[in-house]
Amino acid sequence: MWPTGTALGYKVVVRPGADDLPAFAKDFKVEIVARRDDGSVLASAKKSQSDLEADREVARYAEIIEKQPGWRFDLMVLGSERKPMPEKRDAQEPPEKDRP
Repeated sequence: MWPTGTALGYKVVVRPGADDLPAFAKDFKVEIVARRDDGSVLASAKKSQSDLEADREVARYAEIIEKQPGWRFDLMVLGSERKPMPEKRDAQEPPEKDRP
């Protein structure tokens, strides 16, 4: 069983199943559903920007949730795809014969 709990007055379910989701989102694959009386959230987390771009469902989820009163869609990109900087090397002036 995945963890549930409360935070800031929300009832939170991590990795919700179809029974935990609202009727309009029964087929959604999201990581978190958080509910409280004044507004509820469906949240999705992606490992990287590439994972986000590869998920064709995210835009559909956002469009559907936007039309639901009292609901919002939160999206998180957890990692970075930055490549490490190359090893630092000492720069040297070109030989005098190669200078303009």
